[in-house]
Amino acid sequence: MRNTVFLIAIMSCAIVAVAQNPAPSPTPVDQRGLGIQSNTSASTAQAGQQSREAKPELVLQTGYNNFFGATRLVFSPDGRLLATATFRSNTVKLWETATGRKLRDLSSGGQNAPGLAPFVAFSRDSRLIATATADNSVKVWDVISGRELHTLAGPQGVVVASVGVYFIGFAANNQLVTVSDAARVWDLTTGRELRTLQIDAIAAVGSFNGTDGGMVLSADGTQFGLFSDEPEPHVKVIDLASGRESRRLKLPDDRIDSVQLAFTLDGRLLAAGTVERRLKLWDLTAKKDQELARTAKDFSQIKFSRDGHLLALSENYNVRVWDVQTMRELASLKAPNTGLSAHGDAYINFSEDGKRLASGGFDTDTLIWEVETGKQVSNLTGRTNMAFNV
Repeated sequence: MRNTVFLIAIMSCAIVAVAQNPAPSPTPVDQRGLGIQSNTSASTAQAGQQSREAKPELVLQTGYNNFFGATRLVFSPDGRLLATATFRSNTVKLWETATGRKLRDLSSGGQNAPGLAPFVAFSRDSRLIATATADNSVKVWDVISGRELHTLAGPQGVVVASVGVYFIGFAANNQLVTVSDAARVWDLTTGRELRTLQIDAIAAVGSFNGTDGGMVLSADGTQFGLFSDEPEPHVKVIDLASGRESRRLKLPDDRIDSVQLAFTLDGRLLAAGTVERRLKLWDLTAKKDQELARTAKDFSQIKFSRDGHLLALSENYNVRVWDVQTMRELASLKAPNTGLSAHGDAYINFSEDGKRLASGGFDTDTLIWEVETGKQVSNLTGRTNMAFNV
């Protein structure tokens, strides 16, 4: 019940925050369909801006025609691409990580739910990408050609569905798992729904701060884990082949604010979360837990690497990373920002092999870092700068 109330509160805050900030420019329509878009729309928008009545104005340039910057970042498994998305837009940008070059925009039109960036997932062979749309649906695209292959539509007009899709994952046997008003398993060969799994609405908690809301697919794509705190905090593991719950693992703490899950390569299930401003790590399989650090916030951003080997905490543009096996803290990262938002956070995600980490968000560029050394290796959006029009 506590997380359900929190979910409603977060949605309300997101709507208020969006209302207080300038509305983003609408996504320009690419008359050629998918592909690399020209800078014509950006030039037009700039000209329109200059024609307005002169007044003091702060313009933050981070490679997005949007006030927030990249708030969803997902590496392709082969590490060659980074997909980014942002609040109130259903355009997903694909970047080449080696060169920092934008390859194409994938746009489904419309705007996502207030306060949400569309969820994104790559297939294990990096050839397909799935993106959430504004109408409780998911589109599947061919990465190389940019061709749309499927539109997987959930029910329309359902209250919970208005939040949109807040988890996407490629499973085994050419299947896709999506979560909105329910968890659904889709056959990507036919585009048809195979089964529907009813889940608690509180599983959405976490989706609003750049995480996956306490949901995870196992590395082999056969098991789906999701967090719930009713009647007590636990993780339910579902076998996707049968659609049945295979096990349920209790978490020892009663009050958990942020939470993330990870399956290790040897099949262990890990959870990390904040409890009364403490970052805790639970090995649910071995029934062990450990406190890693004090946090500055109740709902801090936390992220596992895909194999559960690394764990990152992002607060106030500072990113700390731990090696989960040795509990050694690696080099910390400081996302550059202007200080306009003293308590802002960098949105983060690991590459498949855990050697790199992408960061982005409001008041900071989209950057790629070397995890072991903390060295910045790429800037995908150009240097952040401020321009004052007086």
